[in-house]
Amino acid sequence: GACQREPLQSSHAISPRTSGAPMRLIVLASGSSGNCALIESGGRAVLLDAGISARETLRRITVAGAADARIEAILLTHEHVDHVRGARVLARRLGVPVMGTVGTHAINASLFAHNGQKMPFDPVKDFVPVTLCAAVPNVMVINPALPVNSVPEFIKYAKANPGKLNMASSGNGTSIHLAGELFKTVTGIYMVHFPYRGSAPAVMDLVAGNMNVMFDNLPSALPHIKSGRLKALAVTSKNPSPALPGIPTIEQAANLKDFDASSWFGLFAPAGTPRAIVDRIQADVAKALAVPQVRERFLAQGAEPGGNTPDQFAAFVKAESEKWAQVVKFSNAKVD
Repeated sequence: GACQREPLQSSHAISPRTSGAPMRLIVLASGSSGNCALIESGGRAVLLDAGISARETLRRITVAGAADARIEAILLTHEHVDHVRGARVLARRLGVPVMGTVGTHAINASLFAHNGQKMPFDPVKDFVPVTLCAAVPNVMVINPALPVNSVPEFIKYAKANPGKLNMASSGNGTSIHLAGELFKTVTGIYMVHFPYRGSAPAVMDLVAGNMNVMFDNLPSALPHIKSGRLKALAVTSKNPSPALPGIPTIEQAANLKDFDASSWFGLFAPAGTPRAIVDRIQADVAKALAVPQVRERFLAQGAEPGGNTPDQFAAFVKAESEKWAQVVKFSNAKVD
């Protein structure tokens, strides 16, 4: 569907940002599960296929850091974003860089291939990695009625009660679902997966006691953890989160080496974008993310700010794609 937005130039060239001009983030909220965000830095960038919690996280962070990072945030609406076709259509029509996610650029290619389907764009051939913008750990949360207080206790309980634990997710093939599947694979436990249409209804059923566990995005679960309605056992990232002091990583808690299942957002330019322009956009983003107040806002929401080089980001995306391809295969994940 058509987005309600300011007129955008159709040129495919990405021009340098005018010195001193603000970087602008436009969050486009859809009526479906998909949504996108547009960042302008001379060129333009579109975030596709982000969940509600991811969108809200970006909105809060950018609005809070606007004055210091020279980032303007505008909330708009549109009728529908087709998250499968969106990247190709918008990149070709507007000549924009794309803000991809762990889903669009590390999970979906193997997920679609595993289900005998083909994506209408190639996340490797059609795009050039620019920089990681933010990584958001998932958090293993349980209903407090479950009689466990740590990850080892949870594993022991699950093995003693095979198939009796219900695992909620925001949908088949999402990072929340596959984080749980990765946990099941490396621990050898069995839980019944219940995919919901989005994180919010899944969390509500977990709070209500209809579900037992979820590997939710940290920003979405954080208010319920702080209120005591959910119990956090561990974060799924390599490092502990400042937003949850005292909560270990799954690797630390259960000695599961190299366990890492974070959501992330990164900037990709259309294939063929000159390296000088890629480097300039990366520098703009890294400078904004380095502002102390912006970093503090990211960390307070449970997000780790990025800003790495194009080569570092490319290596990261390659490793992520290989990891999630194995999880998709082992879990036999389906496409909703």
